[in-house]
Amino acid sequence: KYSFANALKWLPRFRENCLNSNSIFVDLKAAHLSLQEGRDDELYIRPVSSFKEFSGRVFDAESIDNEAKFLIQNKNIKPEELICVVAERATLGREYRCVFVNGEYISGSQYMADGELFVHEHIPDAVIDFAKKIAADDYFVNIFDFVLDIILTPDVGDEPELVEINS
Repeated sequence: KYSFANALKWLPRFRENCLNSNSIFVDLKAAHLSLQEGRDDELYIRPVSSFKEFSGRVFDAESIDNEAKFLIQNKNIKPEELICVVAERATLGREYRCVFVNGEYISGSQYMADGELFVHEHIPDAVIDFAKKIAADDYFVNIFDFVLDIILTPDVGDEPELVEINS
């Protein structure tokens, strides 16, 4: 029902518009090993699934170890069976949630600032315009209700970028 929100489907389609345009798909075990063996200091990791077995965020060796243990013990999820989006750490900015019903933008708000919860009702016109441009893509034919998470980051001059698509 919510397969459109699976990153394996939407990220290749919208890669050039994404914050994590340099991301790759690997299983959680491979990402875990990369951090444990010191090939990377920190990585942004999130599951591809729309069910979000865990929240995407920046992990270091210790935090990914704790997350993997939690998933095994509490959710019976094997890291080698969980495909994730993995990318280099990006500079965060202000993140907005844009809600579409029947394919039309109906509302939005800021909900994060620099990786921390920060809810504010104002949403810049540039974010709404960008979200509408993404939502107008043929990808959303027959998908009536969805959410686009958009970020403004200092790295790209506060130009809007897609973070993810949600159900």
